[in-house]
Amino acid sequence: MKRLFKILFVSIFILCLFGLRSEAAQQFSSIKYDMSLSGSGIPAEMTQTIYIKGENIRTEMNASGKKMIMIVKEGREAYSYMPEQNMAIHIPIPAQKPDKEIDYLKRPEMKIVGQDTVDGRPCDVYQGVIEGKKIKMWVAKDIQFPLRTEVDTERGKVITKNSNIEINTIRDYAVFTLPAGVKIIEMGNMGQMMQNTRSSYGEE
Repeated sequence: MKRLFKILFVSIFILCLFGLRSEAAQQFSSIKYDMSLSGSGIPAEMTQTIYIKGENIRTEMNASGKKMIMIVKEGREAYSYMPEQNMAIHIPIPAQKPDKEIDYLKRPEMKIVGQDTVDGRPCDVYQGVIEGKKIKMWVAKDIQFPLRTEVDTERGKVITKNSNIEINTIRDYAVFTLPAGVKIIEMGNMGQMMQNTRSSYGEE
């Protein structure tokens, strides 16, 4: 279970950097895509399906043979939902005002260094160093959304790939709502859990 939560929070951390808080995602009414995450400290490549509408997120993934769903509602609270157990863990998200631009593509450190093609889509390639981490992003020219991201961390390179992108296909908020009858358990503060996960990242 500890490893499942570790994978889940690393995934949400990456998503917050390049998904919900990205102007690229917010330019659409909604977006749905598959994101794969691989690299140093990650036991195996994992793929999840991500839904974003406004400040609502739903991620679906399989870890250790179990389906796990994370729902973030209006950017204020999160639920880790385990359908097999008919149970969800409620995790409040502290309100924060970033002191720096969150959308990496708008940071002055990120510069276009070339062009490339990913999955048949022409991309601008951005590169820069932010907070000591070298970041490289392949951004599709037609939708201005990252298809591939590489981040050099202290533990090695972490790679995300986005594919099967569907734009403006989520019509309502039903996908961001827990089913009726789910048992909800309260579990601490997500900010603190993210900090703890980050400090122990890569450990068993």
